[in-house]
Amino acid sequence: RLFVRNLAFETTEEELEKYFSACGRLVECHIPVDDQKRNKGYAFISFESAVDAMEATNQLDKVDFQGRLLHILQAPESRSLSMGYGFVELASHELAKKAIKMLQGKLIDGHSLQLAISSSPDQKSSRSKATTATGKKPPTKIMVKNVPFQATRTELLKLFGTFGQLKKVRLPKKFDGSHRGFAFIEFLTGKEALTAMNALSRTHLYGRHLVL
Repeated sequence: RLFVRNLAFETTEEELEKYFSACGRLVECHIPVDDQKRNKGYAFISFESAVDAMEATNQLDKVDFQGRLLHILQAPESRSLSMGYGFVELASHELAKKAIKMLQGKLIDGHSLQLAISSSPDQKSSRSKATTATGKKPPTKIMVKNVPFQATRTELLKLFGTFGQLKKVRLPKKFDGSHRGFAFIEFLTGKEALTAMNALSRTHLYGRHLVL
């Protein structure tokens, strides 16, 4: 799946599909639009073959299409499966140790359980701050400036959610209910945040250049 940005706002899905189909058979060509049916300046393209997708990237990235230089990136697939871990809170530390002793290595759906005592919230918070201070852990939060005033939180969720699992999206508002033109996006991991920043650093939304 490809993420194509910097489209002309007059570009239609039919025109884009015809252009990219020269590189192979498409299974998806989607250009998100606003409430007035105007495109948002980016699209998602999926090929039947990964080889064709790579060929399209090599041939069409940084190529002029309808007066705009296309920017093409691989779009991470959205994830609906579990992250492979969970938390269980018991009444006491002793009960937690007994549970680990009884259940360690037990099979559930073909997977062997691996249990350990989790750090307390205070311990995790202090460790997280220390790690960030030493520069070992990439930031998970992004501040997005120059957000169009007609853009909604739902639209930001869809746009940034393409690049990873979102933890929080905040769009500060004024007293009259309109937002202030900037947003805070928090991903589950720093790697996902970095991927989004690299992919969207030159993206236009409703004609405005998002500043990350």
